[in-house]
Amino acid sequence: MKNLIKRILGIERLDKIMIPIEFIEHPPKDGKIIARKIYYMMYHKFKVPIVITNKCNLIDGYTSYLIAKKYGEKYVKVVRI
Repeated sequence: MKNLIKRILGIERLDKIMIPIEFIEHPPKDGKIIARKIYYMMYHKFKVPIVITNKCNLIDGYTSYLIAKKYGEKYVKVVRI
């Protein structure tokens, strides 16, 4: 029941999100990561939402995913499509 509520609220375990090989092979540039990290630290939220499929495949928000991972987040807010 707890997992269902989190799913409805748009919360997912970070370690369940699967990253497509295209994102891994073409990581964002350092400048982009730094700018997004500053935004995260200032506003305590991601500049770009983490967008995933119902099967937890990442579609958009790879920089947000990387920042969440760096800061040890276990759960993240996601948009499911």
